[in-house]
Amino acid sequence: MSPAHVAALLDNSSGILLLVDASSLAIVEVSNPTLRLLGYCREDLLGRPITDIECSLADAYFWEEVLKGNPSGAKHAE
Repeated sequence: MSPAHVAALLDNSSGILLLVDASSLAIVEVSNPTLRLLGYCREDLLGRPITDIECSLADAYFWEEVLKGNPSGAKHAE
């Protein structure tokens, strides 16, 4: 996805949206609603592992599979 597409997606999102690097699980970008709804500032999230803020067991298993390169058969996840 091009940087312009990412920017458009984030700028027009009305919900929680985080862009995560699959090789490190680091959060690389967030939508403004994410910051508002989760109560973080951008600097608190960027570079932080997604697993630091995901708390359900299903999420933990999903991100573990992503890190292994096998996100349950999905190439991209919402």
